[in-house]
Amino acid sequence: MEEYDKMLAGEYNFPFKNGVPNERMSKLREKARIDLETFNAIPKSEFEARLTFLKSITKKCDKAFINSPVTWEYGCHLSFGNVVFLNVGCLLLDGAEIKFGNRVMVGPRAMFLTSDHPLEPEKRLLLDKNGELEGACTINKPICVMDDVFIGAGAIILGGVTIGSGSTVGAGSVVTKSVPKRVVVAGNPAKVIRTIPSK
Repeated sequence: MEEYDKMLAGEYNFPFKNGVPNERMSKLREKARIDLETFNAIPKSEFEARLTFLKSITKKCDKAFINSPVTWEYGCHLSFGNVVFLNVGCLLLDGAEIKFGNRVMVGPRAMFLTSDHPLEPEKRLLLDKNGELEGACTINKPICVMDDVFIGAGAIILGGVTIGSGSTVGAGSVVTKSVPKRVVVAGNPAKVIRTIPSK
């Protein structure tokens, strides 16, 4: 498989190998950079223009209110349901899909990081016989935020995590494992601190 396909499949992949960046990944990230500049420059008051632009570049976008500045890595791996709000300064490293359900609220500077690296230092970097860098290894896992979730300011959501419907993530939390539905999690690493009763 090509490195981009390995990335989407959640396998170890090399965005940088044999001393050069992967061409397909580089082109997509450059397009994403241009898209970001365009999107962030559209005035906040022009909601329909912002929404139309998001629909043209993302995997799916029903209705999303995304405050600038926002940063994404690819953009094309993002999915937004109906009524999704991201406050200023959010970071979306979407080497795998980042999917938001319906009625999701995200506080300022929250981060969604699908990318990770091998734990073993020998596997992180490819070095030639002279110790020169030949490549760097990453692995990407999707993130899924279900319906009616609230994520507080500065929270960090790592790859492979699903946030269950109706749950809240406390500000500044680091979510390393999937979260059940209708709970509040907080801390580093985030832990369940209470349940949210049903109506």
